[in-house]
Amino acid sequence: MAVRKKGATASREIAIYLRLSSADGTEAESNSIGNQRSYLHQWAAREGWQIVAEFLDDGHTGTDFERPGFQAMLEHLRTGKANMVITKDLSRL
Repeated sequence: MAVRKKGATASREIAIYLRLSSADGTEAESNSIGNQRSYLHQWAAREGWQIVAEFLDDGHTGTDFERPGFQAMLEHLRTGKANMVITKDLSRL
């Protein structure tokens, strides 16, 4: 298996996905979303990745994929505008 090293010629452009459960609160943009965003931006900068898009579902349950931000993220990937999405942890997906 080939290992791609940091700085390789493959695209370093990624998208991030943020979600807060409806059970966690209904503020317009919660501190949890802000914390996820900060964490992911810091990680991307440290690893040399450029964030080209951000998708957000604040106040949406994770029990299905019919979320506006999630659907927009999928379309972004389908059209090749980014080749990877990162999220703080899998529970956010």
